Amino acid sequence: MRMGQMPAARREVKAMAFNRTGSIVFVPAVNMTKGKAALSLEAIDPELKAEIEEMYTTGKTNPGGRFRLTFATKADKLQYLTQATAYAALRPEGAIWVRRSPTAAKVYAEAGLSEDTTMDMRVKDLPEDKGTEAINEAVDAVKAAAVVTPEATPATRRGRK
Repeated sequence: MRMGQMPAARREVKAMAFNRTGSIVFVPAVNMTKGKAALSLEAIDPELKAEIEEMYTTGKTNPGGRFRLTFATKADKLQYLTQATAYAALRPEGAIWVRRSPTAAKVYAEAGLSEDTTMDMRVKDLPEDKGTEAINEAVDAVKAAAVVTPEATPATRRGRK
């Protein structure tokens, strides 16, 4: 077996673990000069702002639930989602989290609704970023412990670099 080759048994396990169909597609970074970043707070429909605030208040008093919204067309649904996420980011009282819930088409079909014109949404506080602070504290602790003293550095031979 050459270096870098995997034994046959390991190759089989790996192939079974990643049994999928389809292809891998690269999705480039979003251009933030378009979409929600290009919207101003004044450009967002005042009715939509009031609805988002009402959903936010209801979501805080009844955590864990979601809201089901229906629209006339798919374009209306997408425009609403764009404006809702923009408002959530630009909100004067502080940013909140607006997310379209991944509801299966089967659920909509059982309720007699179309997936193209129906959307489940959650509106709540932004999740706390607990990881970054802990990581920064750990890095600071390592830096404090890694004080280099002359005794700790290895001696070098003269004349050699």
